[in-house]
Amino acid sequence: MAPQAAILAWEQDGYTVFPAGVHFIQSFHGIALSHRSWNGDADDESCFDAIQATRGFDRLWALEVYQPLIGQKLLPVGQGYARHLSYLIAEDGAVYAGYDGFFCRIGADVVAALENIIFNRDFLILQH
Repeated sequence: MAPQAAILAWEQDGYTVFPAGVHFIQSFHGIALSHRSWNGDADDESCFDAIQATRGFDRLWALEVYQPLIGQKLLPVGQGYARHLSYLIAEDGAVYAGYDGFFCRIGADVVAALENIIFNRDFLILQH
């Protein structure tokens, strides 16, 4: 995918765009993953659409709550678990997820994050 539309959505919402975010959307924008639900008893999915994720996420929440926890900027790249979690990529390429006061690291990189979403569901909870 040409990343211009997602970059424009990020910029219009006030985000600072960084290379890890652009690389992610070039590779994964538009992909939906089927996986087990958070508690493992039902089917669920994660959708990686940075434009939709940006529309459904409060940037100020990222600035004031999530980013100070990790010391990095974040960009919304998708939604998962019945669209309750917003997936966010950090400047170093780590993938995080948040929902209100809940914030966790999904994986230290994209591959680890995807494996964790699909198979392990072993997220590092940073705030609950």
